[in-house]
Amino acid sequence: MKNNKLLATPLKNLDLPKQLLTAKQGMSLRNVHNMMCDCHVGSVLILAEDGSAAGIITERDFLFKIAGKGIDFDSTLVDDYMTSHPTTVEHTATLQQAMQCMNLGGFRHVIIVDEKNKVKTLISIKDVLNFLYEFMSTADDGSQAHELIESLELPPLPVEVK
Repeated sequence: MKNNKLLATPLKNLDLPKQLLTAKQGMSLRNVHNMMCDCHVGSVLILAEDGSAAGIITERDFLFKIAGKGIDFDSTLVDDYMTSHPTTVEHTATLQQAMQCMNLGGFRHVIIVDEKNKVKTLISIKDVLNFLYEFMSTADDGSQAHELIESLELPPLPVEVK
């Protein structure tokens, strides 16, 4: 990718969610699922007793690992279905690096930590799309949007078949 101002922005300089939905290890799937539904979020960070990231559980985990399998949401612990030892990126990483991490890892959320590996927040693919949309919609003359699109090195648009 070519360099672009937005893509080169360190994560710590972006307006990322300040509130991070967290749960403790040992909570039931039902409690965690209810938290996600009540807060309209796609993931919950699962914290170990020392406050570090023990895991993450996402809507995709519920959809692909749990739904339709006859699992008792009340007696089953989130620990059994969360992704343990989730991937993190330092808050000094760029938006481009976070996007690359999600793309290569095949996931839609990545946890952001500081230099001491303390959890700061997370970024989702939805956040990335919001940043891209905001950047492109506030561009003065379209040149910034054009530069961003070029920096992504997207393939040409497909020919429309009628």
